[in-house]
Amino acid sequence: MEIKVDPEFKSLIPAISLDEEKRLEQSILEEGVRDPIILWDDIILDGHNRYEICKRLNLNFKTIQKGMDNREQAKLWIICNQLARRNINPQQRKYLIGLQHKLEKKKVGERGPQKKD
Repeated sequence: MEIKVDPEFKSLIPAISLDEEKRLEQSILEEGVRDPIILWDDIILDGHNRYEICKRLNLNFKTIQKGMDNREQAKLWIICNQLARRNINPQQRKYLIGLQHKLEKKKVGERGPQKKD
């Protein structure tokens, strides 16, 4: 399987600094890849930085498949996963919460009016 990077999915993940990337690379070299790359079919949902480092250094890594019904659900998962992390700043958190709200609102709109009992 060829792993793919979806530009839209990757854009939902705040970029790490050069220093953070160097520390991640050092950690991978010393301890291996502790966390698997999370995939939806062949598209990365989580682990873009780990994947790029491993690919550049020709290192092995594990993957886990995440079942998603569609792109919107995949984007929501990425956003929720990022919001659970400590390394995002307040501005990034506000942006992701706004995207999450927009996607959830769209999901509710697609279901149509809900029947009340």
